[in-house]
Amino acid sequence: MSFLKKLFGRKERVKEEKSPINELLFEAGEHEGEYELPEVPIESEEVIYVKPYKVRGIEDVDTVIKEVVEENNIVILDLSLLSRDKDAVRRVIERLRGAVATKGGDMGRIPSERVILTPRFIRIWKRSTG
Repeated sequence: MSFLKKLFGRKERVKEEKSPINELLFEAGEHEGEYELPEVPIESEEVIYVKPYKVRGIEDVDTVIKEVVEENNIVILDLSLLSRDKDAVRRVIERLRGAVATKGGDMGRIPSERVILTPRFIRIWKRSTG
């Protein structure tokens, strides 16, 4: 009988430890307006957006280049629609790399068939593989 009690009996509830990160995140919303951030001088009133794009082909590249080079936005590029065509992916990457590098921008890979492109005043930190 004790075997069945152990098997089907009440389980002891394990007390979950509170994570300090979770506590801080949830408490921050409760004290809204209590903390004042120091004013940081802004050199420009220009707004920078982070924009996602799905590339369907080489014809989409000009729009992406305009966003990064001319509009100074950060673009997160989804190449999953081209993943089966390695030549198309290569052409898109080479075209983007050339255009962004020429204007001083940066480009890097992020997980899951995505690439991030940044304007000239934003750099992507890349880990060395050595």
